[in-house]
Amino acid sequence: MANSVRFNYARKLWHLLGLIVPVCYYLDVFHGAFDLLNATRAVVSVTLVLCLGIILLVEYFRFQSPGFQKFFLAVAGILLKEEEKSRLNGTLPYFLSCTFVVFLFPPEISILSMLFLVIGDPSAAWVGTFYGKRRFSNGKSVEGIIAFVVVSAVVGFSFMYVSDTFGKQHFLKSAGFAFQNHLVFLVPAILISALTELYCGTYWNGLIDDNLLIPAVSAVVLGFTAWLLLGVEPSTIFLNPADLFLKV
Repeated sequence: MANSVRFNYARKLWHLLGLIVPVCYYLDVFHGAFDLLNATRAVVSVTLVLCLGIILLVEYFRFQSPGFQKFFLAVAGILLKEEEKSRLNGTLPYFLSCTFVVFLFPPEISILSMLFLVIGDPSAAWVGTFYGKRRFSNGKSVEGIIAFVVVSAVVGFSFMYVSDTFGKQHFLKSAGFAFQNHLVFLVPAILISALTELYCGTYWNGLIDDNLLIPAVSAVVLGFTAWLLLGVEPSTIFLNPADLFLKV
């Protein structure tokens, strides 16, 4: 029972809604919209910025107005950690990190970095809560970190397999890279993301936490791995935000 209380299922289900972004991105649901060359990336970026703005306003008003704070906690309190009731909640850094990776990286890197957080992080928390025996000084467990690595690897390789099998173009496929290149591409990012999950704390009133750092760090590592180890053209990996609204 104690573990059930400590593991907030409602919060984790809320975080799983973050799958909407990578799924829409992967399916390219806005392809050709508004005569934009990268329509889905543009629409997702604008949507993320708008959501980020709304979250910032909500966070501002709940700390300025006791009445609004009371209303907010009555509606969304179940989704918050206890300490988030008196500081910024984790949704803000999550949307900030998603905006960062979508603005600056191609879909395959953005999707993978978000999946590591949205699926890998809850898996680590669940395994650590119910099966964690060997604890680090910060309370996280060896079992939880292993779960993060295993689940992120399954998700990462599954994503690359689906992309290859069902014809979704990505820079590794277009370069004719084989499975061993996917290993080189994914493994460093997964391991460094796991270390980020292990050692990441919460700073600046909740603005910096694992919701911010896991996607950002994994995207940067994926990008530099593709460039430095696999020889992918840097302009293919590190995108210019000014090109976001290029017309067809």
